[in-house]
Amino acid sequence: MKVENLFSPYESITLDSYLRAYGIDNVDKYLDPPKEVLESCWLYDNMRECANTIKYHILEKSNFYIVCDADTDGICSSFMIYRYLKLHDKNLKVRLGLQDGKERGIETERIRNDIKEYEANIVIIPDGGTNSALYEDDLMDLGMDICILDHHDPTDEVCKRAIVVNNMMSPKVTNKSLSGTGVTFKVCQAVDQLCNTKYSNKFIDLVGISIVSDSMDIRTYENRWFLNYILEDKENIRNPFFYELFDTCLKDDYTQRDISFKIVPKLNSVIRCGTKEDLRAIYYAMMGKDIDKAIEVGTKCHNEQVKRVEDIIKHHKDQIDAQENDNIIVISSREVPKAFNGLCAGKISDMTNKPCIMGKEIGDEILGSYRGYIPSSQLAELPQVTMVKGHSHACGIGLRTSDLASFKDEINNMEVDTTKEVTYSFGANNVPKGVFETFDGYDWIWGKELEAPSFYVHGLIIKKKDIEVLKGNTIKIKTSDYNIVMFGGGKFLEQIKDYDDDDSLMINFIGNPSINVWKGRKTNQFQVNSIEDIEVEKYTETFEDLM
Repeated sequence: MKVENLFSPYESITLDSYLRAYGIDNVDKYLDPPKEVLESCWLYDNMRECANTIKYHILEKSNFYIVCDADTDGICSSFMIYRYLKLHDKNLKVRLGLQDGKERGIETERIRNDIKEYEANIVIIPDGGTNSALYEDDLMDLGMDICILDHHDPTDEVCKRAIVVNNMMSPKVTNKSLSGTGVTFKVCQAVDQLCNTKYSNKFIDLVGISIVSDSMDIRTYENRWFLNYILEDKENIRNPFFYELFDTCLKDDYTQRDISFKIVPKLNSVIRCGTKEDLRAIYYAMMGKDIDKAIEVGTKCHNEQVKRVEDIIKHHKDQIDAQENDNIIVISSREVPKAFNGLCAGKISDMTNKPCIMGKEIGDEILGSYRGYIPSSQLAELPQVTMVKGHSHACGIGLRTSDLASFKDEINNMEVDTTKEVTYSFGANNVPKGVFETFDGYDWIWGKELEAPSFYVHGLIIKKKDIEVLKGNTIKIKTSDYNIVMFGGGKFLEQIKDYDDDDSLMINFIGNPSINVWKGRKTNQFQVNSIEDIEVEKYTETFEDLM
């Protein structure tokens, strides 16, 4: 295992120095940001035109059509603008265009036909639309106004006639990591100021949730403000559905990680596995109707999603294993639903510690989803790649089938650095107690691009019989100074199955330090999060060891 220390031996490791190492120059301001860190909505290009257009159509009692993007950020942003418009006029005609599965924006013919049949006067596309110029021009030729409230990088020709509000295309905006819901919130703020209302304040919680769900960089002061809003007090969760979901699924001291693993998957699974009626149930619950039913729908769909992903990966195990010597896994399968491409690519990437493309062959292309540590911008430069849309490490991708071999050659010949960055490294017998105490109680801080501190601990000698196997293949190793815990340790058990109980093993691992409290007793522990973060080999004592 190759690691690189964030800190040198001569540097003091504190919470303050750790955050500064991640580019946070004012730690006190970051931990408790004042409201002044929120950027003005008027810094966004085209904001005044967008807000005036929406205000005009509110006053004209126009037909509004909102295109819903197919993820939690899309749900939150489309619901926000829907409810916001209804607060201005409860009789306003507003239609939500729900997608089939993981379809996006107005690129689907069904959505475009629905817009035309509805005879929309204004189409609002939150969390999308920046790269759909061809389809937007077609609708605008029919006399419709189009407002795009987006946060994705422009990759294709942006529609010159639509009103595009996008933080990535606004030079004066410093927060390039705001979610689509966050941009939508800014638009609502702008309309509020033109109409002398304050309705946007009712939706702050949705911004915080979407920042977590869309894995946005949390190192900006503005994103931290939105996150603190939903983390400091559950009573700040004003949406009735999310309040009940948090109350049902989370403990009072929940963190971003808890939201990522226990809340977001339920919504995303409804999009992947649920029916259109299931998705409507989520929107109705967000309005305060039949909340218990929606929670049941989310749980049902999530359980189904887990099983289907397991089945898909098991079915394609031979294809995955056959690419063991490649630096990227490419799976082309007509059997995998489009809605599962990204999720399965992410799981395979985690399993193999390699980037992964999961899709199917359409014409002379493999079209699907990419997940991995190679930036999508770097992939887009390769001649074999026909399309890249989305975020840097999670995006849609197109690849010419005839060029698959040369594409893999390009990736195999890339200089791919597998070095893991850790906070610092210690010998197993030289871990200071301060490592555990320094970061205890700060779990609420960590998230995307600001990972929890991790330490490389090497040279731990144990007997195989000292390894405890708890419920769910949880691994527990006790030492005199700390415990090591690894959840879902099935692969680790597979690695050590041929050793005898009395065999000595040497273990190196990367773990996050914490202090576990159980029945009033405190225990220092490291949590190992991945099989790639632990190494084990049989240890034979040598003469030099005795010197």
